Amino acid sequence: MYAVVGLGQTGLSVIDFLNRIGATWCAMDTREAPPHIDALRTQFPQNSIHIGPLREEDFKEVSEIVLSPGLSPHDPVLIALAKQGFPIIGDIELFARAHRGRVVGITGSNAKSTVTTLVAKMVEKAGLEMRMGGNIGIPALSLLPDNPNTLHVLELSSFQLDTTDSLELEVAGILNITEDHRDRYATIQEYIDSKHRIFKHAQHIVVNREDDNTYPNDVANIKTSFGLSVPASQTFGLLTEDNQMYLAYGDMRLLEVKELLLQGRHNWSNALAALAIGHSLGLDFPPMLDVLRTFSGLPHRCQLVIHKNHIAWYNDSKGTNVGATLAAISGLQLPGKRHLILIAGGLGKGADFSPLRSVVKDSVKLLIVFGQDKLRIQEALWGTTDIVDAADLLTAIALADEHAVSGDVVLFSPACASYDMFDNYEHRGTLYCQWVLERLAE
Repeated sequence: MYAVVGLGQTGLSVIDFLNRIGATWCAMDTREAPPHIDALRTQFPQNSIHIGPLREEDFKEVSEIVLSPGLSPHDPVLIALAKQGFPIIGDIELFARAHRGRVVGITGSNAKSTVTTLVAKMVEKAGLEMRMGGNIGIPALSLLPDNPNTLHVLELSSFQLDTTDSLELEVAGILNITEDHRDRYATIQEYIDSKHRIFKHAQHIVVNREDDNTYPNDVANIKTSFGLSVPASQTFGLLTEDNQMYLAYGDMRLLEVKELLLQGRHNWSNALAALAIGHSLGLDFPPMLDVLRTFSGLPHRCQLVIHKNHIAWYNDSKGTNVGATLAAISGLQLPGKRHLILIAGGLGKGADFSPLRSVVKDSVKLLIVFGQDKLRIQEALWGTTDIVDAADLLTAIALADEHAVSGDVVLFSPACASYDMFDNYEHRGTLYCQWVLERLAE
């Protein structure tokens, strides 16, 4: 019997999969009122479904525990069960055992969703059968059943990789690794080791040559790399010729960067990462470049909300850690000009905000902080720029509007998770866009 622990979207996909293969299961959730609980109990009256703190006695007849990525394996009951030899796996491990097609896996602290989407669109443009999911969109198990011709493009989080052992990837890419999830990992090295699990059974490895944290211990296994530097043979990077900058493969110019709809150096890096992964999959350059010319980005990721009165308002609600906010500021900064108003705050997950000091000092004219960890952000960035404390996001928007002048950019990039005030980053970003438009319409 399987024990499905966690009844969010992933847990429900696990239950659906287990029912399809005729496996027996029980389910648990530490929340008192998880969504869909009444419907689950009505639909499966014969299955044990326990709500509340985990109890060892509920696992007596269990042979394997399927843990949702949002739940920590450090729960005392799970630790005790692991010591007794209970296998703790995740939905990606079940997927690895069941799938038949080709798989590419993409992870990183930031830009996973953007690069995963780019690669999926490139595969589709090349005329191959493709399904995208994992940590983005559709849960991996809901992509099944498949066939040997299907190419799965999976975004994988460190939490998913922690409970995965047998996933065999045709291409595995790590985009970047910056400090994140310090509420889950005791050290940055634990977090790095978690990300590196994606390389375990990979045929082709793609790394960011400007981020040593992405490199596996055995660098001989690296097949290709990407970065913003001049590329060596069989690597991806930037070339400058006749004052024009190009995405390039070795000495081959592929696309002038001004042809990209997504601008900013962080987006050039994302484009190069997608090209490196697609090339490792055997895709031709023309369909990949067509995608880069037309892709306008994902919602909540440096998304232009409105440009009014010569002031640009951006929604980067998906910037849930320091590295993401650092990239967003870097992508919008202008040399020698402090024209950014940054709105940041939320649930900091134990992060160190001090890496933002330099870029905030150079580019941010006003920092507006809100949310549970706003005082920690203030303390880390004190002295770099003017800082204003807001009671909530709506107030922060009003303050930004009051201080913004022609030529300014208002950037909402929280560097924090959303769960102190919102359901998720999408909910937070949607409300930000709505409130900005309402404010500017007045």
